Amino acid sequence: MRTLRHGFILLAFACLIILLSTPAAGKIVIDMPFLGPQALPVSIPFLENVSIGSSTRAPTAYLNDGWEIRDSDLIVERGQVLSMKNYTLLFNCSADGQYRIDVLDGGTLLIENCTITSREGASPYLFRIQAGGRLAMKNSSLSHCGFNGPDVRSKGLWLGSEGNSLVFNELTDNYYGVVVEGDSCSVTNNTITSGFCGIRIGESGAVVTNNTIDHNQMGIDASWSGITMISGNTITNNALYGMLIGGEGPCMLTDNRISNNGEGLILLNASTCLASETRLDDNRGHGLVIEGSRVVSIKNMSSSWNAWGVYVNGTRDSTIHGVEASYNMYDGVFINNSNNVVLIENSAGYNGGFGFNVSENNTKVTVDRRRNTAEGNFKGDFNAPPAALTIAEISLLSLLIALVDKLIYLIDFQKVIVTNVFSGIVNPMREPVSRKLDRLSHWLLSMFHITRRGYKKAHVSEHMNVLFFHLINGKDIRGAVRPSAPAKLSSHEIVLQQVRFFDLLFRDRVMLYRNLMYMAITTGAGIVVYTLQVWAGTYDLPYFLPLALQFLVMFPIGLAVQGNVVGHVEKLEYDVRDEVSVEMLREDALRQMSSLEELHGKKKVPDKKFDQQMKTLSDALKAIDHMDIRRHYLLFTPDGYAKAISGFESLLEKCPDEPLFLAGAAEAHAMLGRSLEMSGGDGKGHYEKALEYAQKAFSIDSSKFEVRRALAMSLYFNCRRDRARNEIEEAIRLCPNDAESYLMKAMMADNADEKERLYRKAISLNKNLSAFRFEPQNVPVQAAATIKS
Repeated sequence: MRTLRHGFILLAFACLIILLSTPAAGKIVIDMPFLGPQALPVSIPFLENVSIGSSTRAPTAYLNDGWEIRDSDLIVERGQVLSMKNYTLLFNCSADGQYRIDVLDGGTLLIENCTITSREGASPYLFRIQAGGRLAMKNSSLSHCGFNGPDVRSKGLWLGSEGNSLVFNELTDNYYGVVVEGDSCSVTNNTITSGFCGIRIGESGAVVTNNTIDHNQMGIDASWSGITMISGNTITNNALYGMLIGGEGPCMLTDNRISNNGEGLILLNASTCLASETRLDDNRGHGLVIEGSRVVSIKNMSSSWNAWGVYVNGTRDSTIHGVEASYNMYDGVFINNSNNVVLIENSAGYNGGFGFNVSENNTKVTVDRRRNTAEGNFKGDFNAPPAALTIAEISLLSLLIALVDKLIYLIDFQKVIVTNVFSGIVNPMREPVSRKLDRLSHWLLSMFHITRRGYKKAHVSEHMNVLFFHLINGKDIRGAVRPSAPAKLSSHEIVLQQVRFFDLLFRDRVMLYRNLMYMAITTGAGIVVYTLQVWAGTYDLPYFLPLALQFLVMFPIGLAVQGNVVGHVEKLEYDVRDEVSVEMLREDALRQMSSLEELHGKKKVPDKKFDQQMKTLSDALKAIDHMDIRRHYLLFTPDGYAKAISGFESLLEKCPDEPLFLAGAAEAHAMLGRSLEMSGGDGKGHYEKALEYAQKAFSIDSSKFEVRRALAMSLYFNCRRDRARNEIEEAIRLCPNDAESYLMKAMMADNADEKERLYRKAISLNKNLSAFRFEPQNVPVQAAATIKS
């Protein structure tokens, strides 16, 4: 009996061993080193609790040749490997995202020839590869994964780690086919259909090649991508767009076909992107959109049978090369509000709009008609402003305007014409010359594609702080050097002259011939420069070239021709009625004050520094106002003195204690009194008023040479000559180069030789003082000769 019992026990044990050693469908084979290969039921707690072992060695669990309806999560933890092959996994979720596949940091999931989906009628599940996890999926089907959840990890197969691989899979009816947010992930030879988005690429890079992405709302969304390569994909029938690229990149798109989508390829706020060898056909919207991007290179692409071929807006520093845009409903290529976009060797044919449509609000957008071809477009082949003016053309235009200067010089308007001897240009300063010349310059410029800003840019050197205003601005045409202190103004040496056309024509044929020669030489020089630059192809030279040409070409010619002009001037007259320079300085000071107040309001400038700088600018404005009113005084005429008095007294109503205004009013009253006295009138009232103003200025600030000079003049005309001489000496000590102080000292001198020496000194410091009405009886013969010469 005992023997029989032992036999049954041995037989049962043998059957159990045979049973356990035979794997079958619905069983899991797990390799555990301490037991060897074992066959376990699918429903054992080990898998129900979502873990795959906890041995010190990485165990490998196998789901092979079977199927499962799963009512729980499947989690691959650190150090674990799960291999699935020829297996069907059906999630039975009663709510969106109730169950999930999670590969945690350090876990690995291998999938081949498997089907992962939801049970019929069940809700979608989640599939996430967490940071540090790893997925390799091949020849498998993934469907009904993801939903429009709170974050991107719930939307589909989410790859949050690096080095994952998807090859030859079918991803169907997922909310997102795959979301790539890990580096160095590869998505290759997959078919992704019937979802909201086929592939979404996050800030990390990815390689996406040879996929078919079809019948989604969006094909590929890489709007925040990093280093990405997308090539060889077929992207069709997506409702919103085929591909959207953005982010800092760099991104390389090559050999893709994007057809029958809402929009084709969109580059939105993309940077450093190269797209080439791609077909964009039959899209309902644009074939290619480049919006708000920079450093984009489009090469060897076709965009045909779309609503628009290529649409570029708000983009800079980009190139479109070798693109064929044909048979589109509207424009082949449209460019708007962009900067530095170059089109080379493109073709646009048989579009419903223009072949190339370039709006006028672009900057440096080049559509060379010799290097881009267009034909058969309904509205026209090219709708673009002429190419931006080249440096050669700017140079030629500059010389032509100088030539017009010389023509105007020959016309008798009985107005003062200012000659800038240094640059050899003759510029009109007064009405009606300015109005006529302004219209003429606009007519000249209408022949060229150029704006005022572009022309001024060609003539302004900000580094040298030198402004060259030519005929382009009508009145703003005098060269002036502006140092840092806005109250001071210096200019090139100028000669003010009055020329009559018929005097030159009938009495001085040589002068006329020289002007004609000047015109011929400048025209020839411009043509030579233009021809040489076109031949050399130097279209991108710096903008200072026209300025250099002004000096190199016009300076020697100007000296040669202008050298005899001064000899034909009937009368030199010191006339500073150049309102442009004063207004220019005033605008600068007011602009600086406005900017300073704005910075102070934003707390970017301390209160103490703000007060100091505002005081400096306020003083500068007063000096500018003083300069503005003195232009009437410096005419040295009774009418000029009267206008100066009116101007200074008006300023004194606002600033009654400003020493510069008081000194200016004192000098104007003194000189008006002297003029009245010389013409037989009574100047005593003006002398007394002059002394009153001068003494008040002296009591406020005696450190200004203008105040000392005004006091000296007022004392002199009020017969207090000794103190007047002391004050004029002090004025000269404070400003040794003030010509008017020497002129005043000459008037006070008793010795004829000393008077002559001082007059010579004054004129050597300022030749324009020759217009001063000297007292003939007090001027030595030699000094008078000096003045007349």
